[in-house]
Amino acid sequence: MGLLQKFGFRESRYQRPQEKWICGHLADGSPCPKGPDGRGQCRAQAACRPFLVDGRWECRRSQQDGGPCECGPGPDGACSIQQEPCRPALSLRARRGRATRWATALAVGLVVVILGGGKASHWLMPGPLSGPHASLTDCASCHSGTGAGPLGFLQSFAAGSDPHDNGKQCLTCHDAGKDPFTPHTYPADDLARLTEALEAKGETQDSWVHRIAFAPPKKLASTGQPEIFCATCHTEHQGAKVDLTEVSNARCQTCHVGKFGTFEASHPGFGDYPFRRRTRINFDHKSHFAKHFPDTVATALAQKVADPAGAAPQICADCHQPGPDRRYMETKAYETMCQSCHEGDVLGTNRASGPKGIDFLAVPGLDLITLEERGIDIGAWPERSEAGITPFLRLMLKREAGGDDLAAELEGLDLLDLRGASDEQLQAVARFAWAVKRLFARLENDRLSDTMPLSAPADGAPMAHEDMVRLSGLIAHDVIQGANRDWFPDLADDLERHAKGEQTSSYTPPPAPEPDATNEGDGSPASESAQEDILGADTAAGLGGDDILGGDQADILGGDGRLTGDDGGEDILSGGLSDGLSGDSDGEDILAAPTSDDILGAPASDDILGAPASDDILATPASDDILSAPASDDILSAPAGAGESDGIGSGGLDALAAAPEEPEEAAPPPPPFDPEIWAEFGGWYRQDATIRYRPTGHADRFIRTWLDYAGAAFGTPQEADLKPIFDELSPDDAVGRCTRCHSIDDDGGPMNMKWHGFSTKRMKGGFTTFSHAPHLSAVGEEGCATCHTLTPGGSGDFEKTYSRFDPSVFVPTFKPVEKELCATCHIEEAAGEDCTLCHAYHASEFARPMIETKIP
Repeated sequence: MGLLQKFGFRESRYQRPQEKWICGHLADGSPCPKGPDGRGQCRAQAACRPFLVDGRWECRRSQQDGGPCECGPGPDGACSIQQEPCRPALSLRARRGRATRWATALAVGLVVVILGGGKASHWLMPGPLSGPHASLTDCASCHSGTGAGPLGFLQSFAAGSDPHDNGKQCLTCHDAGKDPFTPHTYPADDLARLTEALEAKGETQDSWVHRIAFAPPKKLASTGQPEIFCATCHTEHQGAKVDLTEVSNARCQTCHVGKFGTFEASHPGFGDYPFRRRTRINFDHKSHFAKHFPDTVATALAQKVADPAGAAPQICADCHQPGPDRRYMETKAYETMCQSCHEGDVLGTNRASGPKGIDFLAVPGLDLITLEERGIDIGAWPERSEAGITPFLRLMLKREAGGDDLAAELEGLDLLDLRGASDEQLQAVARFAWAVKRLFARLENDRLSDTMPLSAPADGAPMAHEDMVRLSGLIAHDVIQGANRDWFPDLADDLERHAKGEQTSSYTPPPAPEPDATNEGDGSPASESAQEDILGADTAAGLGGDDILGGDQADILGGDGRLTGDDGGEDILSGGLSDGLSGDSDGEDILAAPTSDDILGAPASDDILGAPASDDILATPASDDILSAPASDDILSAPAGAGESDGIGSGGLDALAAAPEEPEEAAPPPPPFDPEIWAEFGGWYRQDATIRYRPTGHADRFIRTWLDYAGAAFGTPQEADLKPIFDELSPDDAVGRCTRCHSIDDDGGPMNMKWHGFSTKRMKGGFTTFSHAPHLSAVGEEGCATCHTLTPGGSGDFEKTYSRFDPSVFVPTFKPVEKELCATCHIEEAAGEDCTLCHAYHASEFARPMIETKIP
């Protein structure tokens, strides 16, 4: 048995084992002589209290402590040896007493739990839960190592508690993204890229970038990744009124390398805040403030509008309004702000030239004369068409041809002038023409989904019903049917004959080449009959000798004024001497030529004068004969009673010579029908061998859906098919002028149309937050201009940024917000400078997932 203490005051000091506290220097073997007080406070002080003798300080340290020191007291009388304070520790006796009391309390607590029944969890809870969690009564809801039931907490003493598993318990009600335990719940891959980019910049340690660098905690062996769990910042059991989302500055700076002081002195500048990308709507505030708004008001004054000032915005609130949560400002609707000035651009009423509708389907114009001369049969085709091949037609023809681009075979050809085309090119034109006719026939007779087999660009899946409704534009069947009726009147017959290899009914084979013939005398080309003139006279007489129709110069109507000449044979319709209208067969009368050549002496089926009564205009009944009609209907006879007879030779000339009556003023012809004017409210119409679609107004679903559909095809196998459609609709001067205001973003492949301006719905995640609500009434007389001021100079560079598809390249028209402006209010004594005022911990959207409920 060892001694508790060596006897001899120079070798050992009394340790007072009966006391509650012992000196902390005991482990070093040199405890202080006084030791701690009864409350465990160290009483270390100077080794001695110097004594003043004859004006000189003397050391009075006892021999037990080593005697007087060599240095002695200082000039002020302070001891030169100061004892170092320590942290007193509980004595063995005190520790045993504490363990005994805890054991007793635990035993009593177990008895209370067993006897307390359902209220055990309430008594065992270390503190009240916060308001949102107050309904939780089972410890196992949040603590993974706890079992179920009143005594479930005892299981945690043996099994322990894993913070990773405890964090997963929080995720049963809260959704923190796919990487919930990474710093700021930022995606691990993105966090790695940001770290690499930061290191690649080679910033020095003094740079502000490194001052906000994150020092990740120790990696867990279970995941190999740095993780921060929910309870690190959100501590429960602090009371019902505690805000769990509140995080102190000190807690933020436990992880960040840089230690910030005040906001004004230590926080870095904002840079270009809040501009991270160009605005989605191409709206130049400078040009509107300086030019468009004043011009609009001036126009309203000239037109004597009742409220000319209301023609253009006067204050910022006319266009901007706080969002639902009053955190961000949103723009008002198009109808409120823009329609009064830009409706004509959308509807096409302001277009000076060109069609006001989109060329959807068209029958391209072809050189029909050359096709017919070269023996190419394409059946009926609009002769006056000058339309081109629309991108929509090209897309549908490619589907019709099983993937073959028939239009590509015609590149380089002028379809309206095919005189220089080769036989192979003409055959390609023919294949294209018949494909167009088959497509129009299918559009009329088949389902629209079969003739427009569109698929999703991303995966090639069939389009949804709602998407097909918008892509088809709900085109009416009558539009296609009317087009086929007017442009292809014999479409079904043409296709049937073509399928059988037969000629169409409208096709006329080219004439066979005639052999060259020469006269016997001088070798000049001879006519079909060398003996006859084209008008019935002999060749020696030129055009008929004395009469251009074979008669005498004296009487152009036949000598004596009758249609049947006299014996002189001087009637323009008579070549012989006494044949009248019949003439003889000597070949000199145009009405009495040989049977094969005489239009009046041909067989009944061909002779207009010798045909049956139903076909002969000169031998028809009196009611139908223009030469033998009643006097009232005879164009060559005078009215009844005007002469001796009804004939033109017996009084008819007198009637013609009589003074004519004043003709009645003819009514002006009606204006030609203009389908484009008829479709002033938008929709489908036909014009110039083209089926066109005119926008119905702003946000037209047909144009918008086609732009989205074609833009999504970029970077996919369907890009080649849909890019021409996108190029047709996307220019800022296209029909509808969508991209005059709406920007296009190249998102790494797809072309994404930005149809909406800024919206709070897209403000998800991010480390920086801002709310306009507390600032709207604190900006002073300048209002919005306190923070948002225009940049100096013009705005030409602003417009150029929208000609590109990169949203990160832009020139803002407003100056960035400076930190110094915020620091005028955000100090500790005023608006505060807590980190969480402007920075949110969770970079991802934080929401509650839908609880899965089984259907009963």
